Amino acid sequence: MAGSVNKVILIGNLGRDPEIRRTQDGRPIANLNVATTESWRDKATGERKDKTEWHRVVIFSEGLCKVAEQYLKKGAKVYIEGQLQTRKWTDQSGVEKYSTEVVLQGLNSTLTMLDGRPVITFSNKLGSVLAADRKAIQKNNILQLLYNQKTTFLESDFEMLYMQIRNRIKHRSLVVLFTNFESLSGLKRQLDYLRSIASHHLLLVVFFENTELQQLTVSEAKDIEQVYVKTIAEKFAFEKRLIVKELMK
Repeated sequence: MAGSVNKVILIGNLGRDPEIRRTQDGRPIANLNVATTESWRDKATGERKDKTEWHRVVIFSEGLCKVAEQYLKKGAKVYIEGQLQTRKWTDQSGVEKYSTEVVLQGLNSTLTMLDGRPVITFSNKLGSVLAADRKAIQKNNILQLLYNQKTTFLESDFEMLYMQIRNRIKHRSLVVLFTNFESLSGLKRQLDYLRSIASHHLLLVVFFENTELQQLTVSEAKDIEQVYVKTIAEKFAFEKRLIVKELMK
């Protein structure tokens, strides 16, 4: 029928951890049980009532399967866009049955985690801790927290960061670490803690480029003092490249 639409949008919570299985050729398939809850107040009694519907979601998209497998746990809040599909199957007694599922495959599928992101700032001691929050204002809270963060030149305490992450982030998550290292030896002193974080979470280290240092390495030296400054800058720039190489191992 021309002009027809088959599209489902769900916002709900996982009733259990994703179930991952694989086809004979190794492709993943993820099964989710998603609960949506409708709430209302009974006009006669004033009592608050809830009604929960359970939805079976099947993910065939390989990229979305990886997201489900690595980051989703029981209780996670998700936004889903997919299509309704009904399949026929036969049970052990030989009786034909039908199941209707929300299927995610192809380019028109969406799986988004809606749980708010926590933020931890630190240097040589613990800074601010912003708890995860699903409210729309969370983004502004994060930006304000980062704007107010003071820069220090003391070596950061990564052991303390590791303990904070272990205590506060219970499920496997994407951890984005914005940091800087002044020397390769400074990085190596913290590598064990970075590896420990990476063993429990997917760790993305954002390492800032020193643009002022980069400009000094390409500038023309016109006197002895500038030659000295450029030489030091080139040494630090080389050290930074070694640090990046070590982080990428």
